[in-house]
Amino acid sequence: MNWYAITENLDVDDRGPVELSAAVRVIDEYASRLRPFYKSGEIARAETTFGFSRVDDNDFIEISLHTLQAMTLSVELPPSVADDRQAMWRGFYQRDFTIESLDALKRHVTAYSR
Repeated sequence: MNWYAITENLDVDDRGPVELSAAVRVIDEYASRLRPFYKSGEIARAETTFGFSRVDDNDFIEISLHTLQAMTLSVELPPSVADDRQAMWRGFYQRDFTIESLDALKRHVTAYSR
């Protein structure tokens, strides 16, 4: 899967492909840098938000760390052509989850990587 970060200009910064073990290290890195306050919203977003996308698919998961006990996991998946034609009309699957621990977050990323 590919890893991306968010810059202080709120642009996506593609960091390239990572294995699952490296993705878990990315999560730990971002978690270790959490602070109670940031100079601006842009800096906060850049230092706490990142994501992963699959190489061949048009989907991603984005992670926003608020605290070590409160994280948002946003998921976007394309409709499955194999499901049925109505799925194509419904469009992308989008959902936000509140995650309450780093271990739970790592389990979600592990499931996504498969």
